[in-house]
Amino acid sequence: MTSKFADMTFPPSKRGGKTTRNLYNRIFSVLSNSKGFVTLSALTEKVNAGSKASVSTRIAEMEAILGKQFNTVSVSTGSNRGAEVAYSI
Repeated sequence: MTSKFADMTFPPSKRGGKTTRNLYNRIFSVLSNSKGFVTLSALTEKVNAGSKASVSTRIAEMEAILGKQFNTVSVSTGSNRGAEVAYSI
């Protein structure tokens, strides 16, 4: 999933003639293309990241870079798992 908005905000790089997008770009692309909130689990899966901690760290870094906090809500994910954070821009 790509986004022109994400490419303008966090530009992809070219290596060996191929365009590569870093984790910032992929996260921002998912958030900018979504019509609502995206849970941390879904975001981690969509961007093919290794862990929720990695995505959460990148989101905090992106907020610092952009000088803007993303919208967040707490979402119930079931009785055993409790609540999870969901993000939106």
